[in-house]
Amino acid sequence: MIVLDASAAVELLIARSRAATSVAAVLRNEVPRVPVHFDAEVFGAIRGLTQRREIVIDDALAALFRLRTLRLQRVAIVPLVAEAFAVRDRFAAYDAFYAIVARLSSATLVTCDRALARAANGYCQVDYVALS
Repeated sequence: MIVLDASAAVELLIARSRAATSVAAVLRNEVPRVPVHFDAEVFGAIRGLTQRREIVIDDALAALFRLRTLRLQRVAIVPLVAEAFAVRDRFAAYDAFYAIVARLSSATLVTCDRALARAANGYCQVDYVALS
Protein backbone atom coordinates (compact mmCIF):
# COMPACT_ATOMS: atom_id res chain seq x y z
CA MET A 1 0.00 0.00 0.00
CA ILE A 2 1.18 3.51 -0.87
CA VAL A 3 0.50 7.01 0.47
CA LEU A 4 1.31 9.60 -2.18
CA ASP A 5 2.29 13.06 -0.99
CA ALA A 6 1.76 16.27 -2.95
CA SER A 7 5.42 16.71 -3.90
CA ALA A 8 5.55 13.30 -5.58
CA ALA A 9 2.18 13.88 -7.24
CA VAL A 10 3.33 17.20 -8.68
CA GLU A 11 6.42 15.58 -10.17
CA LEU A 12 4.25 12.82 -11.63
CA LEU A 13 1.73 15.29 -13.08
CA ILE A 14 4.25 17.80 -14.45
CA ALA A 15 6.56 15.03 -15.74
CA ARG A 16 9.59 17.30 -15.93
CA SER A 17 12.16 15.20 -14.11
CA ARG A 18 13.35 11.63 -13.70
CA ALA A 19 11.39 11.62 -10.47
CA ALA A 20 8.17 11.40 -12.50
CA THR A 21 9.27 8.08 -13.97
CA SER A 22 10.27 6.77 -10.54
CA VAL A 23 6.98 7.82 -8.95
CA ALA A 24 5.00 6.28 -11.81
CA ALA A 25 6.88 3.00 -11.34
CA VAL A 26 6.14 2.94 -7.61
CA LEU A 27 2.45 3.61 -8.22
CA ARG A 28 2.01 0.97 -10.89
CA ASN A 29 -0.99 -1.22 -9.99
CA GLU A 30 -1.61 0.81 -6.81
CA VAL A 31 -4.47 3.04 -5.73
CA PRO A 32 -2.61 5.34 -3.37
CA ARG A 33 -4.13 6.78 -0.24
CA VAL A 34 -4.03 10.53 0.26
CA PRO A 35 -5.38 12.83 2.97
CA VAL A 36 -8.34 14.88 1.76
CA HIS A 37 -6.35 18.12 1.59
CA PHE A 38 -4.12 16.53 -1.10
CA ASP A 39 -5.90 18.10 -4.10
CA ALA A 40 -5.68 21.61 -2.66
CA GLU A 41 -2.00 21.14 -1.85
CA VAL A 42 -1.22 19.86 -5.37
CA PHE A 43 -3.17 22.76 -6.87
CA GLY A 44 -1.22 25.22 -4.72
CA ALA A 45 2.11 23.75 -5.79
CA ILE A 46 1.20 23.84 -9.49
CA ARG A 47 -0.08 27.39 -9.11
CA GLY A 48 3.23 28.34 -7.51
CA LEU A 49 5.17 26.81 -10.41
CA THR A 50 3.23 28.99 -12.85
CA GLN A 51 3.68 32.12 -10.74
CA ARG A 52 7.43 31.55 -10.64
CA ARG A 53 7.30 30.87 -14.39
CA GLU A 54 8.79 27.40 -13.94
CA ILE A 55 6.01 25.97 -16.09
CA VAL A 56 3.68 27.52 -18.65
CA ILE A 57 -0.07 27.82 -18.14
CA ASP A 58 -0.87 25.08 -20.67
CA ASP A 59 1.35 22.62 -18.79
CA ALA A 60 -0.30 23.59 -15.51
CA LEU A 61 -3.77 23.05 -16.96
CA ALA A 62 -2.73 19.68 -18.39
CA ALA A 63 -1.33 18.64 -14.99
CA LEU A 64 -4.52 19.71 -13.23
CA PHE A 65 -6.58 17.72 -15.73
CA ARG A 66 -4.39 14.67 -15.06
CA LEU A 67 -4.90 15.21 -11.32
CA ARG A 68 -8.64 14.72 -11.86
CA THR A 69 -7.99 11.36 -13.52
CA LEU A 70 -5.73 9.89 -10.82
CA ARG A 71 -7.26 6.95 -9.00
CA LEU A 72 -6.85 7.82 -5.32
CA GLN A 73 -8.36 6.79 -2.03
CA ARG A 74 -8.98 9.97 -0.07
CA VAL A 75 -8.76 9.66 3.71
CA ALA A 76 -10.59 11.99 6.09
CA ILE A 77 -8.27 13.99 8.32
CA VAL A 78 -10.66 15.14 11.05
CA PRO A 79 -10.24 11.84 12.96
CA LEU A 80 -6.45 12.32 12.74
CA VAL A 81 -6.23 15.85 14.13
CA ALA A 82 -5.33 14.80 17.69
CA GLU A 83 -2.48 12.64 16.43
CA ALA A 84 -1.33 15.42 14.09
CA PHE A 85 -1.18 17.74 17.07
CA ALA A 86 0.82 15.15 19.01
CA VAL A 87 3.50 15.13 16.26
CA ARG A 88 3.44 18.92 15.69
CA ASP A 89 7.13 19.28 16.55
CA ARG A 90 8.13 16.56 14.10
CA PHE A 91 6.14 17.46 10.97
CA ALA A 92 4.83 20.50 9.16
CA ALA A 93 1.06 20.73 9.59
CA TYR A 94 0.02 19.30 6.20
CA ASP A 95 2.86 16.78 6.11
CA ALA A 96 1.76 15.23 9.39
CA PHE A 97 -1.37 13.84 7.78
CA TYR A 98 0.56 12.04 5.02
CA ALA A 99 2.80 10.39 7.61
CA ILE A 100 -0.10 9.50 9.91
CA VAL A 101 -2.11 7.96 7.06
CA ALA A 102 0.96 5.94 6.06
CA ARG A 103 1.62 4.73 9.60
CA LEU A 104 -1.99 3.82 10.35
CA SER A 105 -2.33 2.04 6.99
CA SER A 106 1.01 0.21 7.30
CA ALA A 107 1.73 1.86 3.96
CA THR A 108 4.82 3.41 2.41
CA LEU A 109 4.87 7.18 2.12
CA VAL A 110 6.15 8.19 -1.33
CA THR A 111 7.58 11.71 -1.35
CA CYS A 112 9.97 13.98 -3.22
CA ASP A 113 10.19 16.23 -0.15
CA ARG A 114 13.52 15.61 1.57
CA ALA A 115 12.45 17.31 4.80
CA LEU A 116 9.31 15.18 5.04
CA ALA A 117 11.28 12.02 4.29
CA ARG A 118 13.74 12.83 7.08
CA ALA A 119 10.99 13.66 9.57
CA ALA A 120 9.04 10.51 8.69
CA ASN A 121 12.06 8.22 9.02
CA GLY A 122 11.35 5.96 11.98
CA TYR A 123 7.71 7.05 12.13
CA CYS A 124 6.44 5.28 9.02
CA GLN A 125 7.90 3.57 5.97
CA VAL A 126 9.22 6.13 3.49
CA ASP A 127 10.27 5.98 -0.14
CA TYR A 128 12.13 9.21 -0.91
CA VAL A 129 12.27 9.90 -4.64
CA ALA A 130 15.06 12.37 -5.42
CA LEU A 131 14.32 15.08 -7.97
CA SER A 132 17.55 14.62 -9.92
